[in-house]
Amino acid sequence: MPPLNFAGDPMRPARRDLEHQIEKGILAGVASTIPTVLLLALGGLLTGYGAAAPFYSIISIVDPGPLNQRLKDVAADRAVEFFQLEFSGGLALCFVLGAVSGLVFAFGTRKAHISGFLRYLLGAFHGVFVMCLFYLVGLRLVAALAGIDAVEVMSLSKTVGWPMLVLAHAVHGIVIAWVMRSRLLQPQPVFGPPLSGNEAA
Repeated sequence: MPPLNFAGDPMRPARRDLEHQIEKGILAGVASTIPTVLLLALGGLLTGYGAAAPFYSIISIVDPGPLNQRLKDVAADRAVEFFQLEFSGGLALCFVLGAVSGLVFAFGTRKAHISGFLRYLLGAFHGVFVMCLFYLVGLRLVAALAGIDAVEVMSLSKTVGWPMLVLAHAVHGIVIAWVMRSRLLQPQPVFGPPLSGNEAA
């Protein structure tokens, strides 16, 4: 039996390192989405549109109906209706985008040796950059191609407010930077050491 390498992992080190970077990026991105969605929900409450409104805004590029209804109900001071399917869709989309953001950060900082305050500052800039790239560029491009009203695309800034929107994404990036450095995501051997002759017998 050939000797095992890379902490007992028989896979090639380069391949294992690539897989570990993907795992770290996805897990860090998903974990960082939790405080992000909580801040977005808080922003919805503070603006008076409700905790679910930000997620209606996120999914509005696919189905603007719940968002439009919420805006009308709030403007008319009527009891608001909860749209569970659209809320779940918007929430799920947040986690998907968070995982993508985590992957970008993982591979963008793969060769960088940045620690301490600078790493968290870089994380904050990453979160805000992702917000600008997705929100100000990506969504507008999709809206233009799909013929969607730009007001619907920009509705998230209305339902949570720009300060909370920027804060939520900065926290998103900071948490990614923290989780990426945590011991929870350090590489672990996937196979034990080879058995000796006595143990194998």
